Amino acid sequence: RRVHGAQIDEFYYAGEKLEIVNEYEYLGVTLQPSLSFTKHLANKKRKAFSAIGCLKDLYLVSVETGMKIFFMKIHPMVTYAFPEIGKYLNLTNFKEIDRIKSTFIKRLLGLSKNASSTASLRIIGCNTYMEDLIEMMPNIFNENVIQLYRHHLQEKSVEVNSNRYEEGPSFQSNSWRRPAQRNRHLISRATIHGFHWKLCKNTSPFHELDASCICNYCGNSAEYRYHAIQCALCPPLSTLGLQ
Repeated sequence: RRVHGAQIDEFYYAGEKLEIVNEYEYLGVTLQPSLSFTKHLANKKRKAFSAIGCLKDLYLVSVETGMKIFFMKIHPMVTYAFPEIGKYLNLTNFKEIDRIKSTFIKRLLGLSKNASSTASLRIIGCNTYMEDLIEMMPNIFNENVIQLYRHHLQEKSVEVNSNRYEEGPSFQSNSWRRPAQRNRHLISRATIHGFHWKLCKNTSPFHELDASCICNYCGNSAEYRYHAIQCALCPPLSTLGLQ
């Protein structure tokens, strides 16, 4: 802790003054005086997002192949040096690591980056990234942090369960999981939000579904997330997705 007016330590090697820095990259690991790895993970996350952004036309591959691409291309760059730094990671680090896989999955499904990560994982039917890593790298991470993380996942699961995503079209058929599925994004988006804002009289784009929601096409209640699929007067999903 630096005190105002206090003398700053100086270090010399071979007669030359050493520069004091806030971070230093050594053998691919960003080191910090605080002994945390927040900046190291931020660098890895930035590189992972850049690599994910370069993956074009993921609808051309099946979901299963897409996940193999993730673990072949993204996973190695993220987990470099994890056996050494894993025990120092905290709950916030765990959540940031999870964002990498959820971002890839949203791209694979054709979803917005703001879509629910927990719901996206449930559509695919896979674990979070940290759940994968805890299983793949046993005894690497701090057990207390793992317990906090599992409690966090339980809270997110309860939140997602209340939205009844399992009633959406992604769970009614598996055809969208196959390769060359150009409508995968329509099925996924319909499951996440049902294109509700395109049919509700409430023009606010991010309002909660409630009894005040009325369908512009049939005039009936649109409180149900998947009203667009059930309503005989609503346009098809392919039309709603292009409006």
